[in-house]
Amino acid sequence: VTNADTWLGSGVAETSEAVAPAMASVQVNNTERYGSIQVRQNKVASFKEKHDSGGPGLINAGLYHLHADLFRDWGGEPFSLEQTLFPKLVAGGELRAVPLKTDFIDIGIPDDYYRFCRWIDSEKTGVL
Repeated sequence: VTNADTWLGSGVAETSEAVAPAMASVQVNNTERYGSIQVRQNKVASFKEKHDSGGPGLINAGLYHLHADLFRDWGGEPFSLEQTLFPKLVAGGELRAVPLKTDFIDIGIPDDYYRFCRWIDSEKTGVL
């Protein structure tokens, strides 16, 4: 599963090869926009919301390896992976963290989308 508004330069193979359930993570200079994750022994230990986060740290990169069994009891109603499923997995010590060293950009807001387009146009020679 991937977020539709996230660009990752790589990481699909690493994430898909991880034992499910797994969440890709990337290091950023400032977690304030994204919130952050704390990792212990290669598992996501907790989440910090955007308003409680800042400075350098690991974030949820928006790429996941999830097993279909996690959705067996889903009744078809709308829900959020981040608000419903992931907290349960973290509480049970089940959600693995897959650290990626790759280009990352959340292209979900216009300014970052246009920054991404300029970066692609420059043949990825500038800083993302």
